[in-house]
Amino acid sequence: NAGVSREDAIKKAVLDCIKQDILKDFLETYKWEIIDMLVAEWDFDVEKEVAWEEGMIKGMEKGMVKGKVEIAKAMRAKGMDVNTIAELTKLTVDDILRM
Repeated sequence: NAGVSREDAIKKAVLDCIKQDILKDFLETYKWEIIDMLVAEWDFDVEKEVAWEEGMIKGMEKGMVKGKVEIAKAMRAKGMDVNTIAELTKLTVDDILRM
């Protein structure tokens, strides 16, 4: 509709959904967060960079865990005490015993 701001149109759409019982409970609980999110300018390049950084962090964490598991296996093969392995690798005793 010409003459209606984007923000007003978003607010009206959310309120119309509530009135028509479309996602009513969810929208009543989170309506202002949803409106704020929809009104904010979305930047594809920023989103892409954030997703890349999150992926890198997850990948590093996964690699660190895999490395700890390999080290724990080697320590166990050398006959080290399970409690000592757990203390040094920060893995749980149960995880080490399952290796």
